[in-house]
Amino acid sequence: MAIRLTNTNQQLDSGTTGTIFVSEQPNTQMVWIKKSVFVGQGRRSLVGCYNPTAKVGFQFGISNNTNFAVWRWGGRPLITYPNSSIATNEWLLMVYAWNGVNNRFWINNQLLSTNTTQVPQTGNINQIWINGFPTGNSFETANDYEIADYRLYNRALSENELTTIYTLRGKDINFTGLVGRWPLNEGPVDSTVSSPRDISFNKNNLIVLNTPTYSESTLSYIPTIA
Repeated sequence: MAIRLTNTNQQLDSGTTGTIFVSEQPNTQMVWIKKSVFVGQGRRSLVGCYNPTAKVGFQFGISNNTNFAVWRWGGRPLITYPNSSIATNEWLLMVYAWNGVNNRFWINNQLLSTNTTQVPQTGNINQIWINGFPTGNSFETANDYEIADYRLYNRALSENELTTIYTLRGKDINFTGLVGRWPLNEGPVDSTVSSPRDISFNKNNLIVLNTPTYSESTLSYIPTIA
């Protein structure tokens, strides 16, 4: 099961919560995404975590029609990877991790980008946002895509742990450091999304705007990069 987003106004957010993790400290962020095309002018955000007051955050999204990026609040990329190399119409596990030295990015368990020249901002992350971001405009949302099993950890997961999560394809395994997990699988298919649950101890359930729906997702994909 997954959530289907089909227009700029279909969004989900947690509202402002307590601290989920500290931005500049080691962390891992991962999400399953299925999209027909990875293009879009400007910056189009698929999913992110933020502190809107402190203007701190991370966004997974499309950057200037040419790159997929994880960028920090304000638009500075922490990592980039060419859009043309990303498979479409296929479930992809996208992972970003900061270990205190390196920004690293994987798709389907393949390490694709490493950057040591940029660092995350300093501050506490206290908000989740799917399809856009807290101060964004409608043209900065990612539009038509499906999303499942969004997770946040307050440490950099090991290569073996990332491989295990990828191999299990959304099945339950909770390594230490889990501070947010939204399976986005409440369903049934084609029903209206109501309040997607955070099954971590933080229980930061999401608020829904403009009735996105659930879609089928077996997460049975071919593990390749196009």
